[in-house]
Amino acid sequence: MTPGVNEVKVLWYVNIVMPEAAGALGLPVTNTGGWLDGLVKSLAGMDVQLVVTAVSHLVKEKRVSIVNDVQYIVLPVTAEIVPVFERLVAETAPDIVHVHGTEYKYNTDIIEYCCAKGIRCVVSVQGLMEECAKHYCDGLPEKLKKVNPVVQLMKKVYTADSIALEQRAFYEQGIREHRALQTVKNVIGRTHWDKACVTANNPGARYFHVNENLRSVFYEGEGWSVDACEEHSIFMSQASYPIKGLHQVLPALAVLAQRYPDVKLYIGGAAPYTLGNRLLDTFVDYFFEYQGYIKKLIRKYDLQDRIVYTGLLSASQMKKRFLASHVFLSASTIENSPNSVGEAMLLGVPVVASDVGGTATMLEEGVDGWLYNFYDTDTLVSLVSRIFDDRDHAEKLSANARKHAAQTHDRTVNADRMKKVYQTLLEE
Repeated sequence: MTPGVNEVKVLWYVNIVMPEAAGALGLPVTNTGGWLDGLVKSLAGMDVQLVVTAVSHLVKEKRVSIVNDVQYIVLPVTAEIVPVFERLVAETAPDIVHVHGTEYKYNTDIIEYCCAKGIRCVVSVQGLMEECAKHYCDGLPEKLKKVNPVVQLMKKVYTADSIALEQRAFYEQGIREHRALQTVKNVIGRTHWDKACVTANNPGARYFHVNENLRSVFYEGEGWSVDACEEHSIFMSQASYPIKGLHQVLPALAVLAQRYPDVKLYIGGAAPYTLGNRLLDTFVDYFFEYQGYIKKLIRKYDLQDRIVYTGLLSASQMKKRFLASHVFLSASTIENSPNSVGEAMLLGVPVVASDVGGTATMLEEGVDGWLYNFYDTDTLVSLVSRIFDDRDHAEKLSANARKHAAQTHDRTVNADRMKKVYQTLLEE
């Protein structure tokens, strides 16, 4: 692990245990963070020595593994991350610290520590918590935007899901995020929206544009075909919390069901929890507000037979679900650059997406996908119907999307840009 003459040594802090590390250490392998794994593989052999660190409640002491010349370090959960990270910096002696994301307290604490100590540091913007907080309750009834004291009490003593309290937690992290972004000198982003947000926080910060690499399986094999997909099927990659916008999709699905009797909505992830008893489920839904609201809407619009929850999917299973779908739908209240949209485009699945955050940076409207106002369900219905009804239009969107995404998510280009960011910081 001794760096070569021209190598730059970079210490990453990430929010998940990477698949390679999890496999080597016997920890559960998650399906999240595929863009990080893709970038690690693309940087291999490019004179970048990586030390990738994360925190996990599944370890009681520091665990280390080396896979394909990348050193992975998994740390236990701790009350304060700064003393632990300070020792890690002393042990690994990196040229640069690269913090991926600002969504959690550990991230922002590490950013402020590096800035205070004069350590070369760069921050990759992922989601922006302050902006997510602003849009967390978009499209929800006023009742759910207020803290229910009974649910709040249950959350303290056992478990519950309060929409208003979750929004409050986003705002609290947004305050820490805002403070950290005001101190950092170098930021990596990828959309017009995240650049605007960074500049608003810190006009003096230097912004580097680097697009993301996606999971390897999405670059391989044949793409989407209208002949091979399930006709009149829609896929949402996840919908477990309000930001993903399922509550705004269900009324549109009800209209589509009148036009297309066989329409199906596939949703990645687990179905809302149920005990199988209407009375008991009333209590469950009361204390788990968002899932309770979704179940209420499903009953209201009689959509029980039109929604299929896929369960958690591996990357290959996710690809299979994409290819089987007639339309991919991103209906979020806010996004930066949803990787699910990138994966759909890379495969050529026709995309309809809410025009929020940085999503418009990813596709050219009407050429390789469609955008709609989050609140405009009529337009959502119209765009999905057009793809369902117009085979030639669907194929045109598909072909254009594949070309566009191949450029946006070019693994060699993006890895080279990241290396140049590191070199720029090192030369200073």
